This record gives sequence, structure tokens and C-alpha cells, in this order.
Amino acid sequence: MMSRYEEEEEADERERLLSSPRRGWTRALWADETGPGLGVSPGPRARSPCRWLVLATLAAFAFLQGLARNAWLPVQDTARAAGLFNDTDVALLANWGAVGFSAFPFLAALVDKRGLRVSLLASLFLLTTGCGLRCIPTDMNDARRWLIHSGQLVIGMAGPVALAAGPYLSTAWFPQDERTTGTAVGVLTSYLGGACAFLLEPLLVHMGSAPHPHDIDGQMRPPTLGTPSEALHRIQLLLYAELVVVMALFLVVILYFPAHPPVPPSISSATPRLGYCEAIFRLLTRPWSWVAILLYAVPLAVSIAWLKQLNCFLPHDKVSTTDAGWASLAAVMAGCAGSLVVARFADYFTGQLKVIVLTLLAGASIVSVWFTLSCLGLIPFLHFYKGNLLGTCVLFGACLVSAVPLLLELVVEATFPVPEGLSCGLAAFISVVAVGVPLNVLISHFAEVTWLSWCLAGSCACGVLGILLLPETYNRLHLDVFLSV
Repeated sequence: MMSRYEEEEEADERERLLSSPRRGWTRALWADETGPGLGVSPGPRARSPCRWLVLATLAAFAFLQGLARNAWLPVQDTARAAGLFNDTDVALLANWGAVGFSAFPFLAALVDKRGLRVSLLASLFLLTTGCGLRCIPTDMNDARRWLIHSGQLVIGMAGPVALAAGPYLSTAWFPQDERTTGTAVGVLTSYLGGACAFLLEPLLVHMGSAPHPHDIDGQMRPPTLGTPSEALHRIQLLLYAELVVVMALFLVVILYFPAHPPVPPSISSATPRLGYCEAIFRLLTRPWSWVAILLYAVPLAVSIAWLKQLNCFLPHDKVSTTDAGWASLAAVMAGCAGSLVVARFADYFTGQLKVIVLTLLAGASIVSVWFTLSCLGLIPFLHFYKGNLLGTCVLFGACLVSAVPLLLELVVEATFPVPEGLSCGLAAFISVVAVGVPLNVLISHFAEVTWLSWCLAGSCACGVLGILLLPETYNRLHLDVFLSV
């Protein structure tokens, strides 16, 4: 729990934050015509009607980035058969997203300093450039291979905005009773795009009846139908189609994507954030901020690695690799759908994030332990079969994936007034790079990966313990509620 000194320090900091609104925005929420004061509470006039259009635009970008990031992995066998890729190329393609995430400090600063419009334009420029590099025609396989790798790296550099800009947008555009919903839509569409890549691309390329995924951005190997050259030609047409859609979205953002709403929807959205030096010092000196960040980063990274290797845990005499692929996709889809329900519930019962996240992580812990014991045959009365696999994955996705936007909201509440781009970008960076990359290295060095299933259960259980110990701090919500009374 927080010490008395830390509580007094945060109270003083909140008072200081009430001094002035964010530069360039109206003072309508801070003082009325009769004189200065703590102002009027945000009403219906503060709810910009175009906020859902802005959210849909960011969600479309995140979806396309996830789709483009995983473009080659579902069809890698055909690319191998056509002589385009070897095993080293496939391994690199699976990791360019994490390598590209090293651009997060620049993009986080761009989000916080120049706003969402400029950062989204920069990210769409990267995404368009990456998709364009993959489409440059050449007859030389070596040149084509390097163009594809370069394109995937540039596409990965657009990842920080796709994964971490949701909380910034929801704070800037949505009132506090819609904020978690905005975060859920903005964050999870990237994972949804990654999952859809393993459904759409094999289907459109006619490479198989079903994917064999190991994850939402992992390595799938569907069977190949038709000659490799014909399938490779269809893949190229699909890449052209992705480029056209990305360019169309880029044009839409150039023509219309407002930098901020005409009136701040809440007091916290108009509150100035800390400068970067002060914000970094605050993060370094507040251990509970790191607890909140790790609560988001570790379970998410372990669950992604687990979904990659799901097929390796299953008894192959009872469950096929195709069934494992559909179960992985079902987990992601169930999580995305469940997150909308949970987010609306959290918006309705404001100030209860900790209880809701605790319930979801406890459910994920129970489901992951149940799955591990079932696969190992340690439950005598339980026979593992397809329905058990599908039900377990759906329940796991509904619990853990649904908690992802709420965990990001906890990060923002615990670190406020640290800029959202910095806090959420750092959380995503730790999840993708600091935890995800070492896990992938360990997985590649061990033939047996049953330990990963226990790691999943352990990370969820540690998340439950961390949530219990985490102080229930709502710095941002406190400003909105206090000034609305």
C-alpha cells in the first residue's frame, strides 16, 4: 500500500494540476462567465459526435497494421516452395514486429507532444511505405527477399501507435463513462487484425481449408494447394490489395482527422501532462507504477507465446493441428468480443477496475491450470477432446484478453499525470520486447515446451497477487469526479 507521504504528495500534485488547462483548448470546463472557479462539469455538449469516427479510424489503422504484420506467416510454406524464403527468412519475418518496436520512444514522444493526428499520419506513412516495399516488382529473388524484409521491419515500426495509442485517444475524446470502451476498441483491433490474417490470407490464396496457427502473430503452416508459382501470384495480388486499402486510409486521415475535440470531454483530458524529464523521474521513483506496467506486460506476453505453441501441448491422437489452430483463433475472437462487454461494464461501474481485473485474472488462472492438468492427463475423470480444447480456449480468451484494455487503464490511472503515450508505450514495449523476445528465445532452445503452460498459469496467478497488493489509485478519475461535483 501507499505510504502516508506518497498519498499527501499525490494530493498536492492533483491540486497543482488544476491550475491550467491544456494549451490551445477552451477554458469552458474550467471557468464560467461570472469569474474563475473550478468550472462547470462536462455535459452532453462535451461529447463530440465525431468521437466514434475518430476511434473507428484508429481502429482501422490498428487492424491493418496487425494484418500487414502477419501477411507472410500464414503462407510461408508456399513462399518456401517457390524458393522465395528459407528457414532463416521465416524466423526473421516472425520477429520484425518486435524489432520495429524499438521506434517506440520516438512515436510515444510524437503522440504526447504533437497529438494523435501527427503521430497517426507518421505511423500510416510507415505502414504505407512498408506495404509499398513488399509490392515493388523484381525478377531477382534476393532483391525481392530484401524488399519484403525491409517492408516488414518498417511495418513493425508502426506498431507502437497501433498497440498503445488507444488510451490516449479515449482520454482525449471520450468522457469518463465511455473511456474504457474507447480503449478496448483502440487496443484490441490490432490483435484482431493479426488473427484475421490467418483466416483471410490462406482462404484468399486457396492454400488450405483451415489455418494451423500457433498464435495471433506467430507461425502457421497450412497445407499447400495448387502450384507454388500460382499461389505466390495470388499472394502478390493480396499484398497489392492491402497496399490500396492502406493508401485509402492514409488519404482519409490526411483529409479529415481532427487533432483534438472542440471541447474537452472531461477535466482530465484538458489537464496538462508532465514534461518528459519529470515524467521519467516520476516513473523511476514510483515502484507501484512499475507493478501496474508489469501486470499488463507479463501475462499478455506469456499468453501470446502460449498461443504460438498451443499445438505442442495437445495429444495429437485426439486433437489435430487444425483444431488447435481454430482454438487459438477462437481465444482471440472471444477475448475481443468479451472485452467490449467488460469495458462497458467497467464504464458503468466507474472506480471498480481493480475488482473487475482481479476477477478476470483469477478466472484466467483457473482455466490455464485446468488446461495444463487436462493435457498432462493428471485429472483421471477428465478426458481431453476437441470440445474441451475449444471451450478452454474461449474461456481463457474471454478472461485474459478481455482484461488487456482494463490493465492499460490501470496503468494510466497509476501513472497519471505521466503522458499516456509514454506510459502505455513503455508497457507495450516491455510486453513485446523485454518479455516476449526472451520467451521466444527460450522456446526455440527447448524441444519440450510444457513448462510454458505452467508459466502461463503462474503469470496469471502472480497477476492476481499483484492486483491485490496494488493500491487502488485513480488519479485521473479523481480529477473528473472532484470537479464535476
